[in-house]
Amino acid sequence: MKRKKKALIISLSIIGGIALTYVGGGIAAGAIVTHALFSKRASLEGDEKSRLLYACEYSRSDFPNLSSRTDIDIPSNGHHLKGHLYEQLSPKGLFITAHGLTSLSDGPDAQYQNYLYELGYNVLSLDLTGSGESEGDGYGSMQQSKYDVQSAIEYVRSSSTLSSLDLYLCGHSWGAYGVVSSLEKVKDIKGVIAFAGYNLPNELMKESASEYMGDFFVKMTGWTFDISMRMSYGKEAFYPAFDAIKNSPNTNFLLIHGEEDETVPLSISIAKAAEKENNVKTLYRENVGHGNIWKSLEAIAYEKENVLPAYQELIKKYKREGNIPEEEKEAFLSNIDRAKNSSMSADVKLEILNFLNRSI
Repeated sequence: MKRKKKALIISLSIIGGIALTYVGGGIAAGAIVTHALFSKRASLEGDEKSRLLYACEYSRSDFPNLSSRTDIDIPSNGHHLKGHLYEQLSPKGLFITAHGLTSLSDGPDAQYQNYLYELGYNVLSLDLTGSGESEGDGYGSMQQSKYDVQSAIEYVRSSSTLSSLDLYLCGHSWGAYGVVSSLEKVKDIKGVIAFAGYNLPNELMKESASEYMGDFFVKMTGWTFDISMRMSYGKEAFYPAFDAIKNSPNTNFLLIHGEEDETVPLSISIAKAAEKENNVKTLYRENVGHGNIWKSLEAIAYEKENVLPAYQELIKKYKREGNIPEEEKEAFLSNIDRAKNSSMSADVKLEILNFLNRSI
């Protein structure tokens, strides 16, 4: 009897040890991935891993409309954001724009900022926390973009010169989650445009963790990542952007997503979650991914055939962008037709135009 009892105790101890290791390992992995993703910040040229690819596309300096602006300091949760205001003489309204993780407002997002300006709107482009000219030692979290957008809205509504304008929001990826989920606490927004946005921060965290830990490990320990997220960020890490849409019946939403998006798969997107709502218009783009979501199909084809193969050869040779000599970078860029690589989709432009006409 004593032997059986001892064997049972040993068995339970082993099972308990395995379970503790499993749970503890998953929580620790969540903490490691969180640190890897959010403890760094982007420079004025964007994230080091993708600076050279950013340089292949049009950015703010390529658009005369965006040459003159007013820089604005916006308080946000104990630090300051930098906003860049492009003004019209007789604006139709004001767009607050928010970029994706590792990017900045003056980067490729300037392409849709310029189009919104061409349509007659003032544009307040944000450098989100830890990005561009804004403060912050790191990006904060998957939901930090929500806080930043809410702070920008609060700034606009307290401004004597801007508060009278109809307010619109537009964002990409991290910024897309920010502009949609900001309506959790903000009302009276005329329209929201979201490119490649995720619905739940914790779901995208697990998707991002796969790059560091592998799909199998994340699938096995996914729920422990949720524990790690809850320990780090509380319930905010589980706020679905879809809830903000449901609770904002008087706001129109245009949700644009690429069917080939591997960064924010369609299955975890805001677009898929909210596609049946009456105040939502979705545009699913075939053969389009994440970073090229507003590009024309011609530009995407040019990138695949000319930019990416040459870039991958450099990475293969030098292992990482930071190791590539300046003369090699210059030679690479000299062979890139940035205009062909940056053209904005006519279909996306038309959807935005029609959306704004419906939102007036």
